[in-house]
Amino acid sequence: MASIELAPEISEDFQRILDHLLDFQVGNPSQRIDEIIDAINILSNNPLIGRPVVSGQRELIIGRSRSNGYIALYRYISAIDTVFVLAIMSQNEAGYADRVSISELNFPLSRHFSNNGLTNKPLSFNGFLKDTGKY
Repeated sequence: MASIELAPEISEDFQRILDHLLDFQVGNPSQRIDEIIDAINILSNNPLIGRPVVSGQRELIIGRSRSNGYIALYRYISAIDTVFVLAIMSQNEAGYADRVSISELNFPLSRHFSNNGLTNKPLSFNGFLKDTGKY
């Protein structure tokens, strides 16, 4: 079972998604966030399920339609059996392809990820935005 590590920016991604859902009064935004987290958790058992993109990165398509779908950009390092989630964005969001450049991945992974990863633990929405009061 692969470990899952989240880039520090992931909490900003969830905050942006939640703000958008609340701004447009989408019904049950917490369920939408939970669905994203459930999809990311699948990567622990199936780290190669996402479609390959560039430089060893993969995209996990989340949701069934472009209007309410999301994409998780990640990289799986088989040598350490770890999935590094780099970004989560709406399928309609501009700038997704530019979010994590190939050149950034030339730096050691420790520079991009905190040491308090969620190794072998299911992800929890409350761990990302527990202090926002919006959830």
